[in-house]
Amino acid sequence: MDEPSASSSLPQRTGFFDKVPDRLTSDEEEEEEQAPPDEKEAVSPPDQDFIRLKAVSQDGQEVVFKIRHETPLKKLMEAYCKNRGLAPAQIRFLYDGERIQGSSTPTSLEMEEGDIIDVVLQQTGGF
Repeated sequence: MDEPSASSSLPQRTGFFDKVPDRLTSDEEEEEEQAPPDEKEAVSPPDQDFIRLKAVSQDGQEVVFKIRHETPLKKLMEAYCKNRGLAPAQIRFLYDGERIQGSSTPTSLEMEEGDIIDVVLQQTGGF
């Protein structure tokens, strides 16, 4: 006589794990799979709106800033002064040898990724 196998003697249960798909995907993967090919290409990388600039002091210390292309450079200047504990009236910011105005933007000065802003102490008097 055939003996029942061990698996057939147990009652069949259905539960949570029976419903788990073979391959788990995150919500993002599912959205990408469902999106038409044109929409995938239309999404721009998040860093495309930003530019990284280096502020380099006279003693060679560098501070890297990541800002938007249309952000006034006044924000970068204020952040640099706060970070270094300096008063804005004490220093000047130069790009390509020209003083940067607070209302200027990276776009208006035609700055590119990795450009350097020179930070110098203000000098009064002569000689």
